[in-house]
Amino acid sequence: MTVATEKARIIAILDTNSDIVSVLKGSLREINSTPAFFVIAGDSTRTLRGGDQIITERNYSIFGCIKAVEEGREFDAEEELEAWYTTIGNLFDTRPGLWLTDYSDTLDGVQEAFLVSDSGFGVIEVAGTNYAGSEWILRVVSHKLVTRGG
Repeated sequence: MTVATEKARIIAILDTNSDIVSVLKGSLREINSTPAFFVIAGDSTRTLRGGDQIITERNYSIFGCIKAVEEGREFDAEEELEAWYTTIGNLFDTRPGLWLTDYSDTLDGVQEAFLVSDSGFGVIEVAGTNYAGSEWILRVVSHKLVTRGG
C-alpha cells in the first residue's frame, strides 16, 4: 500500500461528511471556507515478522481548521470545535480497514486504522490566518509479504 493511496482514502472518508466544506492533501497556501481539513503523512515504523512479513505503522495528521479565530465572540471558535471531536471519531472508529462503505472496499494490506489522539483546541496558522482547530492522529497498520534473499 502506498502513502498516496492511504492518504487519498482518508480524504475520501472525510469527504463523506457533508459538514466539511473542503478536504485537501498536504500543506495549504490558503483556506477559502471553513470547516476545512487537510491530511499530511507523518512518521512510520517498520517491523519484520517471520522473515517475510513487513508491518508498517504510519501516522497521518488530520488537521481541522474549523473557524477563523477572529470571527464571532471570543469563545465561538472553541465551542464550534467541540462537536468535531465526536464527528471525526465517528468517521474513523467504524472503518478499521479504511473502507468507504463496508469491509468489501478495504484497502489492500491495511489491517487496522484507528485514531490515536487529538491535540485538543489549538490555533493552526495557514497563510497568515489563525484558525481554531485541532490535529487528529490516525495510525494505519499495513502488512506486506515479501520474498527476501535470492
